Amino acid sequence: MIFKRFLPIILIFLTISGRSNNAYKDSLINNVFVSIYNQQFDQAEEMLTQYRIFIDPFYAEVLNIDLHWWKFSSTRSKEDATKLTTLLNKSEYASSNIQQSKINQLIKKSYELRYERKRYNLIRVVVIRSQINNLLDEINNEQLTISDDQLKLFDLYTTMFMYFKHVNPFTLITGSSQQKNYLNQMGYYTMDDDLILNTMAHYFLGRIYQKVKKDASKGKMHFEVLTSKFPDNKLFVKYLKDCERKI
Repeated sequence: MIFKRFLPIILIFLTISGRSNNAYKDSLINNVFVSIYNQQFDQAEEMLTQYRIFIDPFYAEVLNIDLHWWKFSSTRSKEDATKLTTLLNKSEYASSNIQQSKINQLIKKSYELRYERKRYNLIRVVVIRSQINNLLDEINNEQLTISDDQLKLFDLYTTMFMYFKHVNPFTLITGSSQQKNYLNQMGYYTMDDDLILNTMAHYFLGRIYQKVKKDASKGKMHFEVLTSKFPDNKLFVKYLKDCERKI
C-alpha cells in the first residue's frame, strides 16, 4: 500500500530527472558547438574530451569531425589536414543499426567531399559524390530509429546533396524548380529551434548563394545571422565582407 501511494511521486521524479538529464546533455552539445563555431578550438576539444561520456555517441563523433574540419579550414596546415583525414578514415561511432551507420558514413563523406573540393581534387570529388548518391539510395527512412533532431539533421544533409545533384557545373542554368524546392527546404530549417540545425542551414545556404548562385545579397543575409551568433568566427566575417563587396 505504501509503495502504491508513493508510486506516482516516484514516476514524476523520474520524469523530471530524465528531462533534466537530457537538458544537461543538450547544453553540453550546444556549448561544444558554440566553441567550435567561435573558433575556440582548444576549448571545444577540451570539453569534448572531458564530457564525451555524457554526449550522445552520434553527436560526439559529428562534433569531433566538425571541430577538425573548421580547424583545418582556419589554418590550412598540413598537421590539421592529417588529423582531419585520419579522423575521416576511421569510425568511432558504432551502431548495430545498419541504417544509422550509413547516415554516419553519409555525414563523414560530406566532410571528405568539402575537403577534396578545397584541394581541387576533381577526380576524388566525382568519386565521393557517387558514393554519397549510393548511400542516399540505400538509406531507408522507415527503418531509422534516431531522434527527431538527428532525423532533421539527416534531412538537411540529404536536401543539400539533392540540390547539388541538380546543379550542372557546365551550364549557366541554376534556377530549376527542383533547385528552388531544395533551397526552400533548407530555408525552412534556418527557423528551427535546434542550434546545430539552423546554424548549418544558414551556412549551407550562405555558401550556395555566395559561390553557386552568385546572389551576394541573399548570401549576405545568412552570413549576417552567422556573424551575429558567432562573432569570433573570422571565416564568417570574411564571407560576409565578400558578399558586401559584390553587392
